[in-house]
Amino acid sequence: MKKLVLFVFVALLLAACGGDEPTPTPTVAAPSVVVATATATPIPTVSFCKVVDPSQIHLNTLGLPYPYQVNCVPEKPYDASMPPGPVGLPEHIQINFATLDPAAVTPLDPIIYIIPAQAYVDMWDAAGNPVVSQNMQLLRDLVAAKPQAVPTSGNPILPMELATGFNDLAVQGSYLDFGNWDGIRFVGRFEQSPNPVTNQNLYYYFQGFAGENDEVFISMRWPVTTPFLWNTGGDVPQAEMDQVNSDSTAYMSEKATQLNGLAPEDWNPPLSTLDTVIGSLQYGPPETPGLVPTVEIPTPEPQAPYGRITAPAGVNVRSGPGTNFPLIGTAPFGAEGAIIGISADGRWWVTPIQGAPNGQGWVSVDFVQAFNADNVPVIPSPPPPVPTATPTAMPTPAPSINFWVDNPVINQGQCTTLRWNVQNIQAIWVYPQGADFNQWPATGEGSRQVCPTVTTTYEMRVQLTNGSVEFRQLTVTVNQVNPLANTSWALTAMNVTGVLVPGTSVTAFFGSGNALSGFGGCNNYNASYFVTGNSLSIGSITNSLVTCGAEIDQQESLYLSLLRAAATFEIQGATLIVRNAGGQEILRFSRIG
Repeated sequence: MKKLVLFVFVALLLAACGGDEPTPTPTVAAPSVVVATATATPIPTVSFCKVVDPSQIHLNTLGLPYPYQVNCVPEKPYDASMPPGPVGLPEHIQINFATLDPAAVTPLDPIIYIIPAQAYVDMWDAAGNPVVSQNMQLLRDLVAAKPQAVPTSGNPILPMELATGFNDLAVQGSYLDFGNWDGIRFVGRFEQSPNPVTNQNLYYYFQGFAGENDEVFISMRWPVTTPFLWNTGGDVPQAEMDQVNSDSTAYMSEKATQLNGLAPEDWNPPLSTLDTVIGSLQYGPPETPGLVPTVEIPTPEPQAPYGRITAPAGVNVRSGPGTNFPLIGTAPFGAEGAIIGISADGRWWVTPIQGAPNGQGWVSVDFVQAFNADNVPVIPSPPPPVPTATPTAMPTPAPSINFWVDNPVINQGQCTTLRWNVQNIQAIWVYPQGADFNQWPATGEGSRQVCPTVTTTYEMRVQLTNGSVEFRQLTVTVNQVNPLANTSWALTAMNVTGVLVPGTSVTAFFGSGNALSGFGGCNNYNASYFVTGNSLSIGSITNSLVTCGAEIDQQESLYLSLLRAAATFEIQGATLIVRNAGGQEILRFSRIG
């Protein structure tokens, strides 16, 4: 297939005209022939999708779980009335994934934009808004610098439909060179206010240019996740939220350092896979081996009918008046030659070509300029070529769906691995049952480590080639383990204050059942306790009623009230930390048995 660099045809956007026969994309040496149009009229501006045929764009998705469709999207006029900011795009091409209708695309859908750069700049400049022109130049400069890494924030992005805020995070940034076109990529997000970094709103972005003079702008957005981040803002611990609120700059710098340290394979999908996907973008039909035969065109006599090629990329010359006739050769821009006739419908000129069938070549009138051709004769069409029989379609391979887990039963705190091998399908997702499956895309063969704290059912959603969906489920059973059972602890601090009344000792013993006992500094006490994961709750406390003086009695009363407020616990080596429902540390113990 022809590489994306063949988008050099966008030169036609500056001077070209539409028609039944698109300008050629020759891959081998082609003979020069001369054709002409009916009248010497100005050359109109052609639509982008007549120059770059969406049906000729191809992509290798490397088994990623999304079907795709290449769409020509009509111009969307400049509009500054809708938040979060102005939008507007000239006619362009979108490669849409999952949601194949461009009008129904959601932020979770991957997307590739192919945009005529100058038309985009001109639209916004005409509206008095220079932001697209400025961003386009910044991106040109950034790509031209071929950076080993891009800035970790503040990067420009196009189209403006993707700029939902300020780029506060850009990691894994690098320059991608595809040999005859290039760009930059990074993983990041665009936010309107400081927020914790999670897998929500995190995307792989590509920004690059193609064409002989970088006439075409290419933009890609693909949602990505990593197990090294919380999935949503609701999962973020309070301590991290406090850091975001107190010093967001330091927090974002710390996150950028952390995420830049990950490998490309630590992301889902792997960043190297997405690099290969965007680099596989190709344009044109399969290349035809061999050379097109050379032909000779006679020079027109003075005042005789002749034509001049107006299509900057040249034009195809065929053996009859229609794209169903075989290709004879190509005629370059500006070439001139004789016209000897016109088709019955007035859409194709005839030019003499030595060695061609009937000695004639046929060219669409839309791509040439004619002189002295008002009275050329109508030439009958040769018989159309016999259609090639359509081969019998091979039967669609049956889908193969396999989903299993290494260890279906684990103890709390342990991990296991989900594995799958799925073939002859369109797309798959693997996710905890009840979660948004769109956040959990997977490839056809893979694995994922999971560390559930409670018994969890995982689901695999499989979209078959006919569009139907099948599901597979498996459950990982988590045995609840009580790490506090049969442990003894001595209190060292209350409410983060480490000073106890001199000469006093406060202890806690967690039995193997649900019995808690200990010494409060003056009285023995007893209670029930319950552990689920890292959650801890203390039942009613009973104790003897001895008094030991106001200071000791007050210490014991505070201890027992804090014990009743326990909500979670954490064991750090020989230290037990107990926190309340707000996440604040209330009790700290050292292990004594």
